[in-house]
Amino acid sequence: MTSSIQSVGTDPGAAARPAGLRATALRRLRRDPVAIFAFSLLVLLVLAALIGGPLAAHLTGHPPDQQFANAVAADGQPLGLMERTYLPNGTTHTGVSFAYWTAPLFDPANPTTPTDTTYNMLTADGKNVPAPWVPYTRAGCNVGTVATANMVLENTAIDIPTVFGANSPEAQEVIANPGQAFADFVGVGIHCAQGCRRRRNRRTPGPDWR
Repeated sequence: MTSSIQSVGTDPGAAARPAGLRATALRRLRRDPVAIFAFSLLVLLVLAALIGGPLAAHLTGHPPDQQFANAVAADGQPLGLMERTYLPNGTTHTGVSFAYWTAPLFDPANPTTPTDTTYNMLTADGKNVPAPWVPYTRAGCNVGTVATANMVLENTAIDIPTVFGANSPEAQEVIANPGQAFADFVGVGIHCAQGCRRRRNRRTPGPDWR
């Protein structure tokens, strides 16, 4: 005599039915505390990215798309903690390195008497750092630079007088039309080789264009 034994109240196919991907993932996530922590951190980062800016603006009263006026110089360059220069009387004043290679330290206040007449680029013994384009120009090459720190004119206050001369037509253009002078001279430079036709035809033989 043969009889079959079957559990009462159970589905014979239940054990063979695979769990869904979502259920499997949630089950494994609940069993892994490191994964739960990482997921929570990811959610916090997403929330911070979405509401952090508006929340900070609301708490500080400062919009996220505006610079702090006391953190930038007159030319818009951010001021670091040590961007100060010592005056002869022992006090300090804003000093910006946003200037040409051979120019003196740039004082955005543009005082009548220069704050510091030493070179912007100094060696340990106080001399002007050798310019990187000189070996190429001496070898007969022209060196073009665009928006390269200290290798192009970076302001019109001291760079123009340094390169072209205080009484040059370029300096007079700065006085007459500063916006046009900035567009004409700042940000792009060509260091010409000796004997270059462009150099021979320059309007003003600047002292440092050698």
